[in-house]
Amino acid sequence: MLPMPMTAATVESVEMTRTGYLAVLRLVGETDTIHLETRWKDRDGRPTIVEASRVHEAAVEDGAQSELAENQEA
Repeated sequence: MLPMPMTAATVESVEMTRTGYLAVLRLVGETDTIHLETRWKDRDGRPTIVEASRVHEAAVEDGAQSELAENQEA
């Protein structure tokens, strides 16, 4: 799931939720870049990742392409 070997990682955003924190990480590898959404909660006084999922951006790109095609038809 992660781009390997990883060459860079940055924290894109952090926001507080009702029960913890939501952080989006940008992970860069030699051939791929992904965004990973992580959910953090306090466990025994320590911040702990309790869930991680890849953010799929293809839906945004597909929507932009559809809009472009509609504009070209008009």
